[in-house]
Amino acid sequence: MVRNRWYRGSIQDISEGGAYIRSRKRLSPGEDIRLIFPLRLFGDQLRGKIIWVRTHGMGVEFLRSEHDHCESEAEQKDSHRSISIKESEDMGKIRSRKVRWEPSSTADVKYRLYWSIGGGVDYHSDHADVGNVTEVALPNDIPSFPLTSGKFELGISAINQAGNESEVTRATVLLDFTVPGAPGNLRVED
Repeated sequence: MVRNRWYRGSIQDISEGGAYIRSRKRLSPGEDIRLIFPLRLFGDQLRGKIIWVRTHGMGVEFLRSEHDHCESEAEQKDSHRSISIKESEDMGKIRSRKVRWEPSSTADVKYRLYWSIGGGVDYHSDHADVGNVTEVALPNDIPSFPLTSGKFELGISAINQAGNESEVTRATVLLDFTVPGAPGNLRVED
């Protein structure tokens, strides 16, 4: 939460002192931020300060205080309830799209989904590790996936236990994860 507004992002790298958060929202260095986790990590919430901002995310330094560790479990549960309500109000409803692929012929692999707007997927493209599955729902299963419209190139690769990665299988698709503007001036007349 920044400036009393909820935003969705995903943690790509975390340490004791901070995290890199991928987000489509452009925020400013120096702003205070409250991170809410879906896991029981650090008591579900952390306070931080945005230290730097890049095109696809930001660096956050964690701030610790007595208050962060004293919130009751009931208050934390209420925060989680309000996140889902506020996210749906702020974002609208986006229809998800299934992405499926044939499994690798190699046993015990996990998959990495790559994407690029306009084409050109390679090993340096934006990506998410999706585990040992052969289907994901975009954007629901990939919080860092951009909520935009356009021609995307998607790619999928297999990664074995040693960390070696296969070639990337690619597909070009048109996707639209934008929400239309809401109608206005709703009224009831006699």
